[in-house]
Amino acid sequence: MLDVGIWSSSGGNPSTKKRSFSSTAFVAGRNTLTASGSRVKLEANTKYFVVLDVTSGASDDFRIENTGSADDPGAAEGWSVDDGGKYRNAGSNGGWSDWTQSRMIAVWGYVAAPAAPANPDPSNLARGAVQWEPVGAMHGLPTRMGEIHSNKPSNPTGSVDLSNIAASVREERAPHSRGFYLTTQVFGLGERSRPVRAGPDGSRYIEDETGQRYAVVSPGSLLLVKIWHVYHRPERGTNSIELLGDAFYPRLDNRLTEPVEVCLPAPARDTERVRIAVQGRLDSGWTVLATTLKDGQVCAETVRVGWLVLVLAPESKAA
Repeated sequence: MLDVGIWSSSGGNPSTKKRSFSSTAFVAGRNTLTASGSRVKLEANTKYFVVLDVTSGASDDFRIENTGSADDPGAAEGWSVDDGGKYRNAGSNGGWSDWTQSRMIAVWGYVAAPAAPANPDPSNLARGAVQWEPVGAMHGLPTRMGEIHSNKPSNPTGSVDLSNIAASVREERAPHSRGFYLTTQVFGLGERSRPVRAGPDGSRYIEDETGQRYAVVSPGSLLLVKIWHVYHRPERGTNSIELLGDAFYPRLDNRLTEPVEVCLPAPARDTERVRIAVQGRLDSGWTVLATTLKDGQVCAETVRVGWLVLVLAPESKAA
């Protein structure tokens, strides 16, 4: 009896059988076998073994072809067939020994086309690289449309510091954390449905939760900044994401545990009055943050991220 199957590898030896091939009568010459049952998913650049399990007799069903290299020059990228193999006694569960002689085999399959994203990124989205080590990270932010190129800031003039962001990850998810990344969109102040209001003279302003008005720095831009946490779900064997600092179902809390520092380019005038205002998706009004000037930038710490815009404090409230 002869069983032919494809096995995973461990320590350079066959480990676990993934699937048997269909049993057919073997004839002299080339034989074609098909994986039984559902398809077998194999990963490129991963070692597998085709194992001939001879449980009784049939020891001469497969013979050695002395043709030198067994590699097919037409193999798909990321795939090849090694020369030689492994052997052990029939019916044995003991160790494997090297066998330098080759069998002539070929494995045929297909490459699954990647699924198209359900919601393609908008053209003015700037996506930062994943930050795999959440310590000491200053990420560049674009603050004008022209600073976004190929979904990344081309000449970022703003920044956000994620040094303390790991503290905002839930305790049960922290051991499975895979890192963080940013998405930033830049909008003009006059775009409709954005949380900036227009005065009768065409000026732009915002209101905080008390109804206090703040003039928006002009010319300027409106930023939408999101901080995403990537974590592994061991029960599913997949990665998931959550939005930090803003409401994102089923996450009920919408504040960061530790603040992040956001820096935006300071305007040419009224720097002593300039403030950073932030508004989350579910906020009724804006929160105006205390700011400091650092090397030509206006910086503020916030436990909420979302919409960001530069505003001017009223004359009577200038610090």
